[in-house]
Amino acid sequence: MKATENNEVKNAERPVIGFIGTGAMGGPMVGHLLRAGSLVIAFDRNAERLNAVTEAGAKAGASEADVVKQSNII
Repeated sequence: MKATENNEVKNAERPVIGFIGTGAMGGPMVGHLLRAGSLVIAFDRNAERLNAVTEAGAKAGASEADVVKQSNII
């Protein structure tokens, strides 16, 4: 994601929810947030887990710090 895209995400009309960890508990929680219409940016060290939530509609953060930087709520 480019720096200008980061600002566009963070300045969206809806708050951006940052989620770190998308495993057994985090993955379903991200799914619920997405189905509720939330904007979610997520990170997980496990690429498979991160891919599962990005396929569901979350944006992928490059690192934990990147998620924090782009989010209004962690």
